[in-house]
Amino acid sequence: MSAAAIGIDLGSHNVVISIVKGGGVEILTNDLSNRSTPAVVGFGDNQRFIGESGLSKLMTNFRNTVLFPTRFLGLNSSCQNLHNESKWLTNKLVTLEEGKIAHEVRYLGENMTFTSERVVAMLLSGMKSLCQRAGLNANDVVISVPCYFTETERRALLDAVSISGLTCAKIMNDNTASALSYGLFRSSEFTEEPRTVALTDMGHSKFTVSIVQFTKDKLQVLAHISDKNLGGRDFDWKIMEFFANGFEKKHGINLLNNQKAKCKIAVAVEKLRKMLSAGPEAVLNLEYIAEDLDLNGIMKREEFESLVEEYLQRIENLCRQALEKAGVANVHSVEILGGGTRMPCVQRAIAKAFNVESVSKTLNPEEAIARGCAVQSAMLSPLFKVKEFSIQDIVTVPISIKTTSIDMEVEVEPQLLFPEKNVFPTTKILKLQKNQPFKMSLFYSQPPLEGLGCDVAEFGILCPSGSEKDIKVYIKMNGHGVINLEKAELIEEIVEEEKKAENSEENKEEAKKKKYKRTELQVTRFLKGLQAEELKTYISEEQRMAGEDRIAQETSEKRNEVEAYVYEARSKLSSSLRDYVTPDQLQPILSFLEETESWVYNEGSSATKNLYLDRLEKLKERIEPIIRRYNMYSSYPQLTADLQEALQWSKEQAQSTSEFHSHIPQEERERILVKHAEITNWLQAALTQIAGYLKYQDPEISTEEFVKRTIQIREITAQIMNKPKPAPPKKDEPKPADEKEVKADEEVKTSEDMELD
Repeated sequence: MSAAAIGIDLGSHNVVISIVKGGGVEILTNDLSNRSTPAVVGFGDNQRFIGESGLSKLMTNFRNTVLFPTRFLGLNSSCQNLHNESKWLTNKLVTLEEGKIAHEVRYLGENMTFTSERVVAMLLSGMKSLCQRAGLNANDVVISVPCYFTETERRALLDAVSISGLTCAKIMNDNTASALSYGLFRSSEFTEEPRTVALTDMGHSKFTVSIVQFTKDKLQVLAHISDKNLGGRDFDWKIMEFFANGFEKKHGINLLNNQKAKCKIAVAVEKLRKMLSAGPEAVLNLEYIAEDLDLNGIMKREEFESLVEEYLQRIENLCRQALEKAGVANVHSVEILGGGTRMPCVQRAIAKAFNVESVSKTLNPEEAIARGCAVQSAMLSPLFKVKEFSIQDIVTVPISIKTTSIDMEVEVEPQLLFPEKNVFPTTKILKLQKNQPFKMSLFYSQPPLEGLGCDVAEFGILCPSGSEKDIKVYIKMNGHGVINLEKAELIEEIVEEEKKAENSEENKEEAKKKKYKRTELQVTRFLKGLQAEELKTYISEEQRMAGEDRIAQETSEKRNEVEAYVYEARSKLSSSLRDYVTPDQLQPILSFLEETESWVYNEGSSATKNLYLDRLEKLKERIEPIIRRYNMYSSYPQLTADLQEALQWSKEQAQSTSEFHSHIPQEERERILVKHAEITNWLQAALTQIAGYLKYQDPEISTEEFVKRTIQIREITAQIMNKPKPAPPKKDEPKPADEKEVKADEEVKTSEDMELD
């Protein structure tokens, strides 16, 4: 596994994975080479179907398929938003204890319920497997969330991440991730004067506007504002209602009450909307939508835009609210993000609201969030060196705090703790005076979503009873945007007397030096999210289900391998392999192939991987000898030609009279010719023997024998004939005239014998 910084854009409709690796930011494609993966989790009798496989089975398995799983994170049965989500559901929702909702599906032959955290964990587990198949170590990732996500929703996602086996380095607001994509790679364009940019993102389910200021080394979010129920699918719903109403008037059938028909229409209408973004009109044609009836129609772009006029006005209003909340009158440019912004009418509405001639399209609308998350992951990782670039994100919903004594007799007036636009991560230090245990409750100053509740967290602090004591409480909103009480301290003053010098006045009071003793107090935390034991159970069950999926996938692959082997063997036995098996041998083999095919479609549907492996082995025992025989007889002509060519070349080399070979002695050449004769005789005998076989008989001469002798004759020839010529003898060089010749019997003095002046 190689190291990579991974960012995941966890959308409601699609998931996009980006990686920082080798100095670049890339998009990781899935098994079908698509750059995004459907956010779909389906359940079957033997396994789960995540992503592309879940979507491919939607029409036949819609009752056991969960769509838009992230939209249900943190919701309970009393949430007003649940009604809007329900119209997109294909599976059944049930209510658990304390109003929590869960998805009911049929899995492994039983009716089961899974909470939203577990379904999202399954989706993330599929993304983890995708990274691992690409050879990436998918441990620390950065995952995007909508800017409006509350404490409940953020902690639900963190629980889902834990269940999936991933480690989340940070959950990041989606438009902040897009802002990082925009700012980091344009820093050379920025000056000390801030550039204010509007980022407008219409995804499949929601619309978000962010106003962000950029300088050379920093981005600062000025405002986030969202409409949770204004996305591409809401535009689709208007088209669906238009065609469904026309169908009902004509045939008296409400297609939107039929889950299967609704699924078909939703898929077709999404394509139609995209066609209207590119052309003046689009055609809808669905055969046998209900009771052998077809749904046909044409929609013009003008008709579509009149249907969604209300949504366009909401877009304009939201953009203007973002400007007002940010406290700016105009912006440098307006970037559009998300697939929904491809609609020309949406682009015009955004441009009108910001009073610009046209919107800017410099970011990839579907991939900017994932790329920003990947860059943030690299910035947080010690394995990557990224340019320093500060990110200042803000609180979107203010959080207040109130303090109450344990016996509820004394209650302090609530105060604002994290105001709107408060930059996070940040730690607040509260100084209190208490004389008994107390609790601190954090809550949203205004309801973030009707029915969801305002509670954020609660902390019980065990302060000693008695006289009033100074207490310091440290409450942090971390990089995930979630709250925790880090610690509570009892502060006690210690007075120490400082000795005076001997010459000091006796009547003067001794000076006092203040010191403080800090004692950490016991804190009980009541946070949103799953309890530790519950989380541990879900992690174990997810690992078990992932193992079952892996076994089911491997079994399916072996099943396909057996099925393909049967078809291929039957085809070849009636064509290329026909002459290499006797009729008496052929009939039992064909019968076994037919039996195996029947077994695959009947008993084999519930067979294990080992049974398929056993069946495949039995097939190969019958077929492989025939294939091997065919391969041998088919190879002989080419092997013979190769050997004959080598023999011809060897003989020519041994008999060569060229200057290049003139130094090779005859006895060496004879060695080649002897080997040549030996192999030639073997070849003639082998060909005679092979010619005497019938094709269904196994020849005793292997193809390896031909290859071995071809190599032998070439090696011995090259070894002898490629010997280099010996170097010519060196000629005696004349001695210099001034050099004195030393006679053999004359003694030569060494340096030690020589006398020095």
